[in-house]
Amino acid sequence: MMRPLYIDGAFGCRVILDDPALRIIVPDRADQLFPLSRISRVVCQGSVEWSTQALLACADAGIQLLFLEKSGAIRARWLGQSGE
Repeated sequence: MMRPLYIDGAFGCRVILDDPALRIIVPDRADQLFPLSRISRVVCQGSVEWSTQALLACADAGIQLLFLEKSGAIRARWLGQSGE
């Protein structure tokens, strides 16, 4: 089952590709792995640093990303490949 992934940006929060998953790295916390095949979309709020490889893997998998300001206002959208 595919589900949305919500990332609440914290100081030093990074997303990298650990194929076939996204690895969320936050200082002083255990890393978290999220398989791309289980992610429907990603919503990031606040400061989250993304690697280019992670962004492109999401695009290739058709996963859309939404970047929000801390206030919740939309900052940017990243659209993956459509299924068409």
